[in-house]
Amino acid sequence: MKTITAKGYTVIVEMVQQKDKVSDGGIILKETNDREAQSQAIIISMGCEVKNLKVGDLCIVSRLTGELFELDGRYFRSMEAKDIFAVLS
Repeated sequence: MKTITAKGYTVIVEMVQQKDKVSDGGIILKETNDREAQSQAIIISMGCEVKNLKVGDLCIVSRLTGELFELDGRYFRSMEAKDIFAVLS
């Protein structure tokens, strides 16, 4: 895999794929609710100006923030550190 290096206040996260729910009858329920427009991501790289975060942190980010890109079949998002809502522990 290629190396990704973030600059300044930028954070690169890898989006964690969430599984669709299946009803008792076998119907696939897609997550389309706006209240659930947040998703989990793992911090892959961050710029030297970013504080209070570390590579490997599992965090909550908005799906509507930053720039989404694919590299080697994996999905990443480039965003500013202020767009990370929370770190899960």
